[in-house]
Amino acid sequence: MYRNKNNRGGGAGRQNAKQMSMNRFKEIDADLGSRFDDLYEEEEEETRNAVANRYLNRNVPRPGGRNQAGSYEQKKNVQQLKGAGGSAVKEFVSKVRVTNGSKYGQRFILKALIGHVEDLKPIMPNMAENGDFEFFVREADTAQAIRSCSRRIKHAGTGERLNINVHNTVAPWAKLKKEEKDAIAEVVGSRADPQNRALELSGFATHEAFTTRDLMMNMTKNNVFLAVVELIESKYSDIVALSLKNNRIKYLEMASMLPYFAKNLKVLDLSDNQIESISELEKLKGLRLTTLFLENNPVCENYSKASDYLSDVQAIFPRVTRLDGNECSALPGAFDDDNEFVEPPARPGFYGDAALRSIVETFIIEFFKAYDGDEPTSSRKNLVAAYDDSNSQFTLCIENLYEEGSGKTRWPNENFAFHIRMSHNIKQVEKWSKNRASRLFHGAMDVAAQLCKMPATRHLTESFIVDVVLSTSSLLIFSVQGLFEEAPFAVHPNLPQLNFFSRTFTVTPKENGSICVISDELYLTAMTHTRVERYKIQLGKANAAPPATAPAALPAAVAAAAAGTTVPDEATRAAMVEAFCRESGMLPEWSTRCLVDSDWDFAVAGQNFLAMKDKIPKEAFVVQ
Repeated sequence: MYRNKNNRGGGAGRQNAKQMSMNRFKEIDADLGSRFDDLYEEEEEETRNAVANRYLNRNVPRPGGRNQAGSYEQKKNVQQLKGAGGSAVKEFVSKVRVTNGSKYGQRFILKALIGHVEDLKPIMPNMAENGDFEFFVREADTAQAIRSCSRRIKHAGTGERLNINVHNTVAPWAKLKKEEKDAIAEVVGSRADPQNRALELSGFATHEAFTTRDLMMNMTKNNVFLAVVELIESKYSDIVALSLKNNRIKYLEMASMLPYFAKNLKVLDLSDNQIESISELEKLKGLRLTTLFLENNPVCENYSKASDYLSDVQAIFPRVTRLDGNECSALPGAFDDDNEFVEPPARPGFYGDAALRSIVETFIIEFFKAYDGDEPTSSRKNLVAAYDDSNSQFTLCIENLYEEGSGKTRWPNENFAFHIRMSHNIKQVEKWSKNRASRLFHGAMDVAAQLCKMPATRHLTESFIVDVVLSTSSLLIFSVQGLFEEAPFAVHPNLPQLNFFSRTFTVTPKENGSICVISDELYLTAMTHTRVERYKIQLGKANAAPPATAPAALPAAVAAAAAGTTVPDEATRAAMVEAFCRESGMLPEWSTRCLVDSDWDFAVAGQNFLAMKDKIPKEAFVVQ
């Protein structure tokens, strides 16, 4: 009996020439059979190992192949493998590939996806050599949302639809331990300057918090760099200055997320690193930098002329007016897209002063305690005392936001029909104008009666953001916004369906020191789970940000001149110009012109400035 090594299942398999020769020798001398079997087993084991190694290392560049030894791609892959931490626990993520992405451009693709997918966080966006655009995402629901966008996004220029593939893969970075994450958060927090909106991360790995714990937290490691960038996104997205000096950074894959996470960044220090190619800066394209430090990098040695160096940098960052400490002119038209939307920095609520804060917060606590009572029909009757007997007014507007890809969001329960019948939405005035009287509630009794009819609620006071809009001796306007749940309430273990509200109160003082509502405007909208999470992120940023400050008070002489009763002297005029420069952001000569045209009436000059601001040339303002 002879064993068929190529078909051990017993079927008639085909044998190669070597196998047939072995079988003939075994017929002549049976003692040779065992040695042939041992040899075959060794060869078969080597073959299995080769197949396994080829599968496990399919992403490693082959010697002599497309990625030659010593090439840029091979060096980058070597760093990524090192960044994955070797034998450390790896993380599974989703890899997104847009076929022929180079035809559409990275900017178009990400802008389109951000419009369709809520809270998209692209990690390591990169244009592959074959022309595909690739990036990673961590969240499974985000990956699913991206997958559903395939063939639904149309490129206006080519008329083609984007073909998007999403698959699970091992991330090119390793998971950080909790101790490492905490240490990174500690160091980044200690280096942050909230007042100046700056983050100083030079010599990151040499911080005492790392060295004393024997932690190697070099920013050349992908997992460390990623953790830092995600901290910037979650807590410091409003920074205008960032220093990554002296961190041995050679590749900027992880930093390529900064244009999406730090949209207000103006100053970036990359000096004293190991960046070899100007093309690395392409990965940061989209940042509106005005100041860049790149000195003491190998890339600087590639230029013999300063003009060529500046030209290549401004081809990526056209707004740069200061390069390596040297002043220069921005490219013509670099600021033409200033009207493009940029998410404003999150700020905590504004009250003006401690006395106003006490008044407003006391009112809000008492109002929502009665509004969210266990028996709202009964407890809301007490709100009659909060409204003016005859001059108060209450209106409600409900409008569900549009959700890209799925249409408008839906109210989570049947109460939408109740709200829409009394909605006072100015976008749909033709629908309710004939019934205007029935949708406006006047007087304390009428308002309180309507509030009692509305569904029971539970407001999340920890989600509140309060802003005082106007404060005079006879009038106070403030708004409060946040999240709330509406009856029927969720029962554990089900999660509550949260909605968003914004309520604007206009109040006047009472004789007993309290306040009386004369206008109550309530806006409601449904929220998806993703929007709720995004709101909580913004709330966290707002709570971590420094409080907004009231405009500086005018000097006494300037305040007297602001009344316009007298012609100010030279010293007062100088003080008025200085104050106007501070408030308007204009240069002294333009502030002087505005005050002269208003006969040195500070209030009139301010009104004229606001009315004409859009028509004032850009050169009139101080460059930030």
